[in-house]
Amino acid sequence: MKTYYHVYAPMKEPDVSTNLQEILLASNNPVNGMAPSGTHSIKALCDETPRTPGSSLLIHSCCAPCFVSAKDYFSNYEVEGLFFNPFIHPFREYKKRFQSMMELEKRGETVHFVDEYDLKGFLKVVLEMEEKGVKRCSHCYSVRLKRTADIALMRGFDAFATTLVVSPYQDILLINEIGESEGNRAGIKYLSADLRHLHDEGHKRAKDMNLYMQGYCGCIFSEEERYKKPLKKTGLDHSI
Repeated sequence: MKTYYHVYAPMKEPDVSTNLQEILLASNNPVNGMAPSGTHSIKALCDETPRTPGSSLLIHSCCAPCFVSAKDYFSNYEVEGLFFNPFIHPFREYKKRFQSMMELEKRGETVHFVDEYDLKGFLKVVLEMEEKGVKRCSHCYSVRLKRTADIALMRGFDAFATTLVVSPYQDILLINEIGESEGNRAGIKYLSADLRHLHDEGHKRAKDMNLYMQGYCGCIFSEEERYKKPLKKTGLDHSI
């Protein structure tokens, strides 16, 4: 029987080589349910959980539907998921995706959770980036793939990947470029892929499983781009 733990620490970028390992090893208090906002947690298998050498893969998971697609594609690996998405807005959307990944876990998938939410920090960084003409998505990709690479290395995985490459709305070349860069930095293999052809099939399967189906990428900017339309007039002209 597998044992899981939620591990809590103040929200800040951990030193994965030391602090995070100490946090994991020091904890022996199982906590059920969703971690409180304002902290980050790592829901990790206990250290004695065996993995077959050369075949373990940690997949950063932006949502449950895309994880379903990616897991099938990487079927030659022992796949575990990592939910770490601090820039999904608004918070209710973040919570729905978090809980949807927890539902997959109840159905037998192995999923780790880093509960970290940073709206103000995200806005500060990306607004400055856009003023300089830098693509904002690169920040979101980098933060998530950096943390995934570090956790994969520390937890003894052989490689890491991301479900971001399932979406037809993402910059696949940039995602893989950043993933390979973070893999080289951390010293762990990144599996480049383009899984956009699996998007519709994976989402259909997730719908059949009654998993939550999101309607946009995740950040507040993508939410605006997805849903912003001219408002219908009510019969009264309120224009100035």
